[in-house]
Amino acid sequence: MAAYCQSLNRSNRYYLLETPRAYAREKLDEAGERAALERRHAQYFRDYFERAPDDWLRISDAAWRATYAHECDNVRAALDWAFGAEGDAALGTGLAGASGSLWLELSLHGEGRRHIDTAIARIGADTPAIDQARLRLLLGMLQTFSVPTEAAAALEHAIDLYHHLGDPVGLGSSLVAKGLILTLMARFGEAASMFAEALPLLERGGATKALARHFAFSGHLKKARTQRGARATARAAAR
Repeated sequence: MAAYCQSLNRSNRYYLLETPRAYAREKLDEAGERAALERRHAQYFRDYFERAPDDWLRISDAAWRATYAHECDNVRAALDWAFGAEGDAALGTGLAGASGSLWLELSLHGEGRRHIDTAIARIGADTPAIDQARLRLLLGMLQTFSVPTEAAAALEHAIDLYHHLGDPVGLGSSLVAKGLILTLMARFGEAASMFAEALPLLERGGATKALARHFAFSGHLKKARTQRGARATARAAAR
C-alpha cells in the first residue's frame, strides 16, 4: 500500500528520491535544524488533518481521498517522529486521532492498529477528550472483526467521551459501530437499541455518510434476525 501512496503523490506533486532525501537530512543535522523542522512538519499535518474525521463522515469518498489520502507517507513520518525518543507524544496522539480514518479508508487496518495502539499508550491526564474519543472510536472500528469483545469495550469508552463532549455525530457514529459489533455477536436487542439511539443524533448532525453507514448496518441487523428466525422455524418443523 506504500506504493499506492506513492502513486497518489506522482499524479500532482514532486517528491524526493531516497539519496537526495538522505543528503538533505544530513545537512539539516549539520545545521542543527532537523529537530525543529520535524516538529514543524508534524504540527503542520496535525493541523491539516483536524477536519479529516468530520469530513470522512460528510463528504464523498472521492473528495476525501483527493484531500487526504495522498498524505499517508507524511503522516507516517510525522507519527514516527512524534512517538520517537526526541518527539512529542502529545502531538502524536492528536495526529493519530485526527488521521486515523486514513488507515480505514485505505484498508491498512494492521498499520492503523499499530499507530492507534501506540497513541493510546501515550494518553495522559492532559490529553484532550476529543483526541481520546477519536482514538477509542478508531480502535473499536479497527478491531470489529478481529477482536469484537475488545472493540465493544473501546467503543463504550468512545460513547462516554463523545457524550460528555456533546458531539452528536461522534456519539452517533460510536453507537452505530457498537451496534454492528453487537449484531455480529447475535445480541440483536442491544444492537437495535444502539441504532435507534444513533439515528436522531446523526440526522441532527447532518452527517450523510454516517447516516448511510447506519442504514447499512441496521439493515444487516434485520437480515440477521430474519435468518435466525428462519433457522428456528426450520428446526421446529423438523421435530
